[in-house]
Amino acid sequence: MSKVKTVAKAVGITGLLASGAVAITAPTQGSFAYDLYDIVIEKLLKGPAGFVAGCGAVIYGAASLIMGRILPAILGITGGALLIKSDSIAQSLGLLF
Repeated sequence: MSKVKTVAKAVGITGLLASGAVAITAPTQGSFAYDLYDIVIEKLLKGPAGFVAGCGAVIYGAASLIMGRILPAILGITGGALLIKSDSIAQSLGLLF
């Protein structure tokens, strides 16, 4: 029990020490790695490829749920939902300082 309390205290203190969150901003044209961001986020994740992959994962999860496979169903539905909304997730991630 004492190890659990020690870990809980360490996590609590670490949470109190964090000063603030800064959102990740999308790179502007001409900045470092803008081409990579444009291809991966703008064309793949926001485009039809990301939407189709997300819908496919959700459909796979629903089919797994019908067949009684709970873990693949949870992973498929959660992963598909994250993939469909990945463009907004990529911009809303925060970094603690």
